[in-house]
Parts: sequence; C-alpha cells; structure tokens
Amino acid sequence: MRLFRKKRFHVAVGLIVFAAVFGLIFSRVSFRDVFASIRGMDRAGLAAYAALAVALSVLRTVRYRLLLRAAGLTAPAWRTFLAVLVRGACVDMLPARTGELVYIGILRSRLGIPTVSAAVNFGAAFVMDILALGPMILGAAILLGSGGAVSGRIVMAGGGIILAGSFAAVMATPRALGIAETVLSRRAAGGRRWAAALRIRVAEARREVGLLGSPSVLAHTFLLSLLVRLCKYTALYVLLAAILAPRGFGGLSPAMAFVGLCSAEMAASLPMSGIGGFGAYEGTWALVFAMLGLPADLAMTTGVAHHLTTQAFAAVLGAAAGAVLAASRPLPVSSPGALPGAAGKRG
Repeated sequence: MRLFRKKRFHVAVGLIVFAAVFGLIFSRVSFRDVFASIRGMDRAGLAAYAALAVALSVLRTVRYRLLLRAAGLTAPAWRTFLAVLVRGACVDMLPARTGELVYIGILRSRLGIPTVSAAVNFGAAFVMDILALGPMILGAAILLGSGGAVSGRIVMAGGGIILAGSFAAVMATPRALGIAETVLSRRAAGGRRWAAALRIRVAEARREVGLLGSPSVLAHTFLLSLLVRLCKYTALYVLLAAILAPRGFGGLSPAMAFVGLCSAEMAASLPMSGIGGFGAYEGTWALVFAMLGLPADLAMTTGVAHHLTTQAFAAVLGAAAGAVLAASRPLPVSSPGALPGAAGKRG
C-alpha cells in the first residue's frame, strides 16, 4: 500500500511539473514553432542521427551479450538486439527508468534468461553507464574552463561526484549482497519462509556478480559503456545541430551542448519526471541551454522539438521490435548453475 501511495505521489508531481513547464513554454512559443522546427530540420543531420541511434543499440547489444556470456549464459544476437530496442522505447516512455523492468521481463520470457541473471545483467550495465559518464563530464569541464555562464568547476564537481559514487557502487555491491545473504540466512534459520526464498535469490545474484567481477570483464564492459555514452551524446548533438542549422545558429560547442543534453537526460530520469520524461526534460533543457547562450525562445522550441523527435524514433523502433519478439517462439528458461566456478555455458 505504501509503495502504491508513493507511485501515486510521483505521478501527481510529474503531472504538476508537466503542466507548469509546458504552460510556461507555450506561453512563449507556439505549437507551430515546434512543428516548424521539426519539419525544417536538416535531413542529412536527421539521417545521421538515425544511423547513430541504431549503432547505439548495436553497442548496447554487444555489451549485454558480453555480460551474459561472462555469467555463462547465451542469447541469440538478433533477439537481444530487439530486446534492446524495446527497452529503449520503454525507458523513454516510462518515468524514473521503470522501463528497465520491461527489458528484464523480455530476457526471461523471450530469451530464456533467468530473472536474477537478467536483473544482474541490467544492473551491471546501468552502473557502468553511470561510471562511464563521469570521465565524459570531467572532459567537458576541462573544455569549458572557468569562464562562461556555466563554470567548468561546477561541471567538474558534478562529474567527480558521479564517478566516485558509481565506482563505490561497483566496489560495494558484492559485499552488500554477502551481508544481505547472511542476514537472510539467520532469518531463515528462525523459520521465516520468505527469508529462505529471498536468500536463494540473493545468493544467485551474488554468484552472478562474482562472475562479472573479473578485471577483464569489468574493463571490457567499461570500454563498451564509454562507447555507448559517446555514441548516444554524439547522436543527440547531431540531432540538435540538425534543428539549429536551418535557423542559422551554430554557436554551441560540443562541450557546451553535452552539458545541456546531459542535464536534460538526468532530469528525465528523476522520479518527478512524468510519462516520456516530458516536463522535466524540456524545463531543464530550456534553463540550461539559455544559460549556455541560446535565446530563451529558441531554447524552449528546440527542447520540445528534439524530445518529440527522439521519442517518436525510439517508439517506432521499439514497437516494431516488440511485434517481432511477440511473434517469435519463447526460448526455455535456463537453470542457474550451482557454483560460480562451474557455471559453464547455460541456455
């Protein structure tokens, strides 16, 4: 009941943010301005964005399959790629990254990956994504310097916090799972059945994390995550340039644009963000890009146009991929191995 109330609270806050932001934006610009920006964007830039967005999904597929292989599991490349496309659409549409749960469900229902393995696979990729963001923010801070409306020192502090926090999460996860398993074992010894059942799941997760914790797997996963981040923000920057080019505005450097894009993406991931991230994304975009030098009206217009384009592209690809997966025959669910050292090939 408490969780249900919390979700209702987040939905209510998201609706308030949505109404407030779009009320402000469309008091300054019109729907006609937004759709004119979408219709008039540079077609070559739009095609480049589409190609980079597909390449991004390919890189994510390679990373997810690397993590699955490290855990002793296999999954067909084409099914994993389709699952990644569905994940992308659901993450974009559902608030606070709850769309990631869809990816976990698809891995089990269509690719035959056990639930715990699917959850660990997603969790490892998510943490590495955050870890890879730290060096990129630090690099942008160096390029920005100490001058300008957005100080490089502030950006560097944010990048340092993200880098330190995500690194700490990577290091602390195995120990945290071990402590949880010990506590649940004691509860299970006292006759609590729920603790016994949960202990088994935690033990499985701990084994999976142990398999992914080798230096080689961590290094390859981090490198792929860095490529994923670079590809993602390059695609978003190319799309922004495609929207601005017909308006004759080219005053944003890649480092400046990255700060604005990253800020809007983070805002869309917060619990207060509504469906599709609409509201928090546009509000943060308009604020940060105006600080970076974009005229206020143009910052508002490009925020809505950019977000609508990315959401529509992800939704079309995700719907098509979901239809193909729904029509495919489900693979049998693999059974987890008993010991990390004897995982072997499963599935």
